[in-house]
Amino acid sequence: MNEHRCETLEEFWVLYVTQHQHPLNRLLHYLGGCWFLGCLIASAVLWNFWFVLLAYFGYIPSWIGHVVFEGNRPLTLGAPLWAGYSECKMLLYGLTGRMKKEVDRVMSIQENSP
Repeated sequence: MNEHRCETLEEFWVLYVTQHQHPLNRLLHYLGGCWFLGCLIASAVLWNFWFVLLAYFGYIPSWIGHVVFEGNRPLTLGAPLWAGYSECKMLLYGLTGRMKKEVDRVMSIQENSP
């Protein structure tokens, strides 16, 4: 399955999870995601647009995680809305301790699919 062939958000989520198997890659995503959200909140609270621009620096750790730990290319450019949703879902799962279990679930589906 490739990002251009996903027809549903659930299919994309499965692909997204397969691209985020390494725990250090996920950690870098969590750090970048928290940076991104923190900057957006700061921008709204302080009424300062520059924080919106700073928010995009949160992507740097994520890209490093893909290159160094996964050896793949981020899915963001191919499907930015679905990737944004999936990033938030992964962050929520990570903060609640459910992401490892989700990786295991998705990988077992991948192993058992034809």
